[in-house]
Amino acid sequence: MGKTNTAVTTNATISPEGVQNASLVYPTASSSTKWGVMLQEFLTGITSASYTNTFYLKSNGWRWVYLIDASGAKNVWFDLQEGVVGTQEGNATGEIQAMGDGWYKCIITPHTTPTTYTYAGLFFSDADNSYVCTASGTNGVYVYAAQSEAGSYSTSYIPTYGTSATRTADACIKTGISSLIGQTEGTIYAEVDFDSSVDTEGYIVRIDESSFNDTIYVARGGDKILSGVLRSGGSTIAQLQKTAFNGVNKLAFAYKSGSFALYVNGTQVATSAATYTNGTTYDEIRIGGFSANTANMCGGVKQTLLFKTRLSNSDLAALTSL
Repeated sequence: MGKTNTAVTTNATISPEGVQNASLVYPTASSSTKWGVMLQEFLTGITSASYTNTFYLKSNGWRWVYLIDASGAKNVWFDLQEGVVGTQEGNATGEIQAMGDGWYKCIITPHTTPTTYTYAGLFFSDADNSYVCTASGTNGVYVYAAQSEAGSYSTSYIPTYGTSATRTADACIKTGISSLIGQTEGTIYAEVDFDSSVDTEGYIVRIDESSFNDTIYVARGGDKILSGVLRSGGSTIAQLQKTAFNGVNKLAFAYKSGSFALYVNGTQVATSAATYTNGTTYDEIRIGGFSANTANMCGGVKQTLLFKTRLSNSDLAALTSL
């Protein structure tokens, strides 16, 4: 970590972790130039075409900050009082998420490929889209869990304590929920971001009763084809598909005997009128993989919804519209 005209007080307040391990960072001198006051963290080994830098921030008398990337004018301003993203400069994009108790997860994705290194910079500003900083005592921001990772989206915090780390695949499962699953009809919705550089099978959402013979799922294959599938009694009843499925998409797979539909980004891409009689009780849902260590999806799941009814086509279009 390097800093210029910046003071850092460690363990200054309670972080979103619930532990007193967040630092207070504040400017010690005023500046009218971009490089006047900064906290920077040097990063190596990232070769992805996109990477994402994340800071958890909370105002301590300071309103505007901006996060920067080393390679050119790629800056994003954040309002820590109103909780909104300000100016987005260059080809960088920003996102802010409220975490409670005044904390915000501030994210910048500079869509560029670094050469030998880059750094995530946190700068103080008097206003949106301004490089002027007027120091005022210990007014500053609390900082927690700064993190940089390959890819175009931010994941949850990985505690590394000064070393690098490789994240294992995220997957979640819930069993014993037959009352929450539509047994003869329903709709699976998901907003996902698949890594276009990865050519492996990845399951998004899977409903079953602990057997592949009777299951309902949406997944992207190694051929980058999205599939919405219902299997019953060991046979595939319906398999609806969309080719060239990558990046950020909203999808919905509606199932009901005689009325299947797959919608992506507001458009109906496939239907089926196949009929069947359900002979099992679905009681399990899994997000992010076929099983704990098999066919984990390469990307991020922003939201999933499960409906116990087969939504109308107009509802499916509205639900998945970008």
